[in-house]
Amino acid sequence: MEARAAQGTSTSGTRRLAWGAVLGLVAAVVGIAAWLVLVAAIGRQVSLPAVGVGLLVGGGVILGSRGARGWQAQTLSVTLTLLAMVCAEYLIFRQQAVIELAQEGITNVPLLLPAHDSLALVGESLQAYPLTIAFWAFALYYAHRVSAPRPVRARG
Repeated sequence: MEARAAQGTSTSGTRRLAWGAVLGLVAAVVGIAAWLVLVAAIGRQVSLPAVGVGLLVGGGVILGSRGARGWQAQTLSVTLTLLAMVCAEYLIFRQQAVIELAQEGITNVPLLLPAHDSLALVGESLQAYPLTIAFWAFALYYAHRVSAPRPVRARG
């Protein structure tokens, strides 16, 4: 009987975390889209939106998992945030490269490059804008913090 109750709790926890992953991923996509729109409107690289992505993703994981907090939610939040920031950085830097290549007469640049080339492009972007790494650190911190267990307060 106890094994069945434990199994039900584990399944419920896994299901809640899966929904947390889904809503965290949706939040990541929304955050990336907002970041790309902002960069397009301004016309240059900005890194501050990374912090917003971290907060959005952490909040999405918590909302999707119906308030589940702890190391699993934190790991999921941080992982999705890092993935979102890498994707956003790739798309931002790629767009800048497309504009520069178009001025040289080179067109028809594919949206997705092979993984090795994509990561190299992100690496070049981080080298060109090293302050971005600090904003990524803040984003990861907030994604981790939002999904951390809340301290229990004594009633008095």
